[in-house]
Amino acid sequence: MVTQLEPAWGIPAPKGSTVRTVGRLGVVASGMDNRIMRQRTHENVATVLVDPAVLSSFELDLMAHDFRVWPVHSAPTFVDAPRLAFQLRRSLIDWSQGAWAVAADWTVVWITFGESWLNGDEPIPWPAHSALWNKLAEYRDHVRYNLGLGGVPPLSVRREPH
Repeated sequence: MVTQLEPAWGIPAPKGSTVRTVGRLGVVASGMDNRIMRQRTHENVATVLVDPAVLSSFELDLMAHDFRVWPVHSAPTFVDAPRLAFQLRRSLIDWSQGAWAVAADWTVVWITFGESWLNGDEPIPWPAHSALWNKLAEYRDHVRYNLGLGGVPPLSVRREPH
């Protein structure tokens, strides 16, 4: 459905563009290059409880498959990351109704997909999901997680200058 919208934040749409509503909040204007204007609004993550005894080897193994492991307690995008980690751990253990009590002191991590899994703004492909769940299954005695991804503010990786 094409509708004419009021200019967003007082900025009119470029001449010759078509403004489409996407849900209630977003607009996409065709007839121009949106790649420059789009910013990543979130990072897709799997939230996983990991046994600290295997965390280092777990992280290295996942890195070898182009997955990134972010301990939530030190996530760079949150002011009080340790508190968030505590809350996530507690809610996961509560959700499990005690089945994951062994993980009460485990490290909460977010796992993101590296560049080899991504294709611009396209959704994460199913082979990437499958590869992650299969890799987590190899650690079944040392991880607890729910299938599915959540979203967090973008997590950035330091890059060497070219």
